[in-house]
Amino acid sequence: MSDLWVIAPVYNEEKNLHAFVLEWICVLRKVAGENFTFCLPNDGSSDGSLTILNKLAANHPELRVIDKVNTGHDATCLTGYEQAIRAGAQWIFQIDSDGQCDPAYFETFWKSKSKGTVHFGRRLAREDGWSRRFISSMFSIIIFLLSLKWVRDPNVPYRLMRRDALAAALGRIPRNFRLTNALVAVILNENPGIVWHDIPFRKRPGRQLPLKITYFLREAVCFIADYISWMYRDQSVDLSEKVVMAGKVLLVLFAGYYLVAFFVLGLIMIFAPFQYDWIEGVQLMQINRWLVGKPLYTAPSLEYVSILYGPLHIYVSSFFVFLFGESYASVRFVSFLAAMGTGATLGALAWKKTRSGFAAWLAAGFYAGMYGIVDMNYTLARVDSLYIFLTVVFVYTLWVASEKGGRWVIFAALAATGAVLTKQPALVCVFALCLWSLFVNNAQSRIAAVLCVIAVLISLILPSLAGNPWFFFFLYEMPSAHPLILSSFQDFLYQDLFKSLGFGLLLTAFVFYLLLIMQEAFPYAQLEASYQKMDPPNARARHNHMAIYVPKN
Repeated sequence: MSDLWVIAPVYNEEKNLHAFVLEWICVLRKVAGENFTFCLPNDGSSDGSLTILNKLAANHPELRVIDKVNTGHDATCLTGYEQAIRAGAQWIFQIDSDGQCDPAYFETFWKSKSKGTVHFGRRLAREDGWSRRFISSMFSIIIFLLSLKWVRDPNVPYRLMRRDALAAALGRIPRNFRLTNALVAVILNENPGIVWHDIPFRKRPGRQLPLKITYFLREAVCFIADYISWMYRDQSVDLSEKVVMAGKVLLVLFAGYYLVAFFVLGLIMIFAPFQYDWIEGVQLMQINRWLVGKPLYTAPSLEYVSILYGPLHIYVSSFFVFLFGESYASVRFVSFLAAMGTGATLGALAWKKTRSGFAAWLAAGFYAGMYGIVDMNYTLARVDSLYIFLTVVFVYTLWVASEKGGRWVIFAALAATGAVLTKQPALVCVFALCLWSLFVNNAQSRIAAVLCVIAVLISLILPSLAGNPWFFFFLYEMPSAHPLILSSFQDFLYQDLFKSLGFGLLLTAFVFYLLLIMQEAFPYAQLEASYQKMDPPNARARHNHMAIYVPKN
């Protein structure tokens, strides 16, 4: 019985096969000693690969050649896995035989056995072209959309797996599943978890496979269909978990749709040659004034009256106009980038709070989904997108500053100042969060709060001290004189809030009702008792799925 089995499927690799086997044999003998088996399943090669394998096996007793009909790479890997498990191998290591897998990194894997039961390589650097890197990234995204779990490199061939972990994963996979290796990665990533090692992949020294986009698209469609079918039939997951998972997948798909729709529609709106809103023309006039060296805030006259917003949006937009020319597109591009930055920052906030990729994806996606509700204002040439972006960045940086201090305090102060100098309502958020930070029991949060308030006050006072009283007049004195009209609040409540969000509120209430019914059907105590029968690692992994159940106190 060998402690280690190395599985390397072979298909038409005669140009590279001899050098590949000898290279790996030397490293395996050095690292693993003599107690290993090098299994080379031949997947019905039509060239001289089988002849080369037989000659090598005659001179190297560690080699085991399996000749089989052509069934594809994943099915051939599965054959090798099953052979290794039946032979009693304690560890199974799978690589490809095309020469891209560098044996120099195997020693790190082998010495890390005590740190985890599953070790995967992550192809951080690849010499086989950006297109294959892009396809691997897209495959990770597809798996995330289906499983809500991020698998860094689901189809990497550099993987070391302990026998019990691999056997448990294979026991859940049907024989007709096409991309077995990818599903093995998904299952192992969830339980017991994968230890990732960054490794570079070499350029393929043997035959160069053509890149066929249609092939990868077809394989992706087949994987999606197989995965959905597998999720439905998987007996290791109960019905309630499948229902919850289906709902989560729908949410993820909707969030993805919103992100794509915002990106496409936003680009279309950016390059429209006409103005969507009267204020876009005013913003462009302000930018022209700034670029020719005239002040933004002066005494009102028949020729010019300043707008009632801070100057930062004009400064940033002027930079883009200077680079790309005077057009609405140049100014709208600022809003487009700011909206994307807001989505990313909201995702980071959700991740920091929950450590859940699912929550982060929904935060970004459903912010993009508000694009239509706010009348496409995300990409208009106005201050709103930049103001929201800087305010959300301030929230994130202040949170981090309250924990870590250091340079994050400076970042929070800059974000707070930028938000207020873009649009005055940011003062409400800035002062409220700074007040919260003062009551958090650590020095970093108090320092951050005080510094943010000081920075904002200086930015508002300095223009007046410099001899320009019109800055404060247009930003605060004139807006404060605007009357508060009750009908405006009523319009916001009835037309904007209830009309736009009413369906979402009803749907949320319905979902909570379903969860309460499920809690009655599957009591918490009964679930907890069933989980206690499991082994501790598995029980801990499955306990994460119990968040929807509310205990009866």
